[in-house]
Amino acid sequence: MKNIEIIAKIGKFFSAVSALFVVVLTIITYLIIELVSSTAPIDYKILYILQTIFPYLFVAVLSIVVAVVCRGVIKEAELAESPEEIEVPPETEPAEETA
Repeated sequence: MKNIEIIAKIGKFFSAVSALFVVVLTIITYLIIELVSSTAPIDYKILYILQTIFPYLFVAVLSIVVAVVCRGVIKEAELAESPEEIEVPPETEPAEETA
């Protein structure tokens, strides 16, 4: 159980760092392309930026999937350990109006 919690935390960390790195890399790559070749077509710029950020974007998405799956496993394990802790509130009758 502790291992799964650690894996979930690592997944969250890597997804956040990868997403931040993708944003910074996108901005820097666009600025470099503008500096070197301002007359390049926009299709070239978009494809080059996507080619550059794709590995980091893949790591971010994969880390998010790992974190979500681990969170589901943790919740499922908690429910399996303590099913008697779930309480159903008693039914209450509506209050009568005092008009």
